[in-house]
Amino acid sequence: MNISVSKSALLLAALFVCSSIAATCPSPLIVKSFSNAVNSAGTTTATVGVDVAGGYRLIGGGFTGRNVRESYVEATAPPVWVVTTAPVTASAAGPATTTVFAIGLYDPNNCYQVSYQTSAPAGVNAETGTASAVCPAGSTLVGGGARSDRFLVENYPNTIRGDATSASTWTASFASASGFVANSTTGITAYAICVTPTGTGYSLGNFINNAGPTAGANPASSSATVPYLLAGGGFRSNGLVDASYNVSGVWRSITGGYSTLGDGSSIQSVALGLSQSVSSSSAPTTSSTPTTSSTPAPANPTSAPTKSCVGQIVTTPRAASQGGSWVDRGTTYQIYDIGVKNTGNCPIIRATYDSLFTGPNSPGVSQKWNIGSSPSGDQILGSEISVYNGVAPGSTLNGAGAVVFNATGVTGVAKGPTVFCSATCTNA
Repeated sequence: MNISVSKSALLLAALFVCSSIAATCPSPLIVKSFSNAVNSAGTTTATVGVDVAGGYRLIGGGFTGRNVRESYVEATAPPVWVVTTAPVTASAAGPATTTVFAIGLYDPNNCYQVSYQTSAPAGVNAETGTASAVCPAGSTLVGGGARSDRFLVENYPNTIRGDATSASTWTASFASASGFVANSTTGITAYAICVTPTGTGYSLGNFINNAGPTAGANPASSSATVPYLLAGGGFRSNGLVDASYNVSGVWRSITGGYSTLGDGSSIQSVALGLSQSVSSSSAPTTSSTPTTSSTPAPANPTSAPTKSCVGQIVTTPRAASQGGSWVDRGTTYQIYDIGVKNTGNCPIIRATYDSLFTGPNSPGVSQKWNIGSSPSGDQILGSEISVYNGVAPGSTLNGAGAVVFNATGVTGVAKGPTVFCSATCTNA
């Protein structure tokens, strides 16, 4: 099989996580998407692949095209994400362009072990079939894919419901588009991409959320989001699928028709997010417990200093050289790293703000991490920043952040920041 492979420019950069982990591991984490496109007009089958840049580990992929048969990782050295599209009939024209996306986790110091698990083929010599690949115990599902000689109609982390966590299985199904093409001869093979930290004191978790289904249209589309770092996604459809990929922090899937279950197409987009936990031994200091001293007390002790709960929220635009800004289809995006700085002498246990970003072009947030939503759901206004085990006096806790769109002219200024300490401290 001839596969067109190319590295591409950065499409998306994002980060996640607060506390310092091992000094040699990137903190915060970085995920980037790389792409490759071929002009496939007039071809009956188009196969295209892309790998990730040096220092990155391939953890998933996506595509845009027409009637996808394969979207999976080819475990070569380096690994390549491969997509194959094809018309329903041999006489039909192929898609004008087929684009493949490879998602990479930045890991220059081998802090994570990535494994690619496969299922046994299912649905051989059948019109339909379903296969599932499972991550081994102790690892975290971060993505998956499938390959078949027919058409993918399902390709997703198998836990499908809001607030679903700890999914470990990737499931995929094919259909033969009955009445157009013959039964499958090879069936379908599912792929699960699994990550295990190589160090101690930190771990990964996943979060699955679905958005659909969207039904009754040709084509039909569905978009899903997660409140964590978007690492990938998939779909469930009753029609042949033309796209499933990351669009500015949202996982979008599209079916172009040829419904296998009725006149209208239906598709459900599934987003997979990643979170990271840090053990108490690696987390920031939570208190300033005094230690016993053998030094005698002064004869005339002075009064204790006044307790103060004072802090500020720091917003810093990430440099373009670090993947912090880009333009996609005319829209300017900027990553802001957000931290809580303790300028008082009491540990901070909460931090809130009224507004983070202002700008002339109605800026919005396409992705955020370690930031809660306001009661109105607005991600720009009225949110709380996670401080985990607290911010010690004199220190700054980094790890929150946001991707802001319409970012031209935006200033990152926290309006109305309020910090909270224990009841024994004075709130500033």
